[in-house]
Amino acid sequence: MSEIEDLDLEFADLPEHAAIIETLWQEAALARRYGDIDPALDAYRRIIELDSSHSEARLAAAETCRLAGKPRDALRFCLDLLEMDRQHVGCRLELTEALRQIGQP
Repeated sequence: MSEIEDLDLEFADLPEHAAIIETLWQEAALARRYGDIDPALDAYRRIIELDSSHSEARLAAAETCRLAGKPRDALRFCLDLLEMDRQHVGCRLELTEALRQIGQP
């Protein structure tokens, strides 16, 4: 099989994959809006499973955890994101808030 044919096969499912992620993103946002933390976190985790580089899902999961009073869970999401992108400003801010909630300066 040629290289071009290989690329065609790799990207054949891309629109469907993107649609699933978008649906999960909207599901998480709606769950958060109504205070349903666990379903929101489940949706963010599923997005991350489908796309491990999805930094927005990691950040949103961290914020959701922190707002739900789970700052240690928020720290885990932040640390994973910082491993991917050390300069992620939103993550650094979220990390600061989570640490403050734990009681660390």
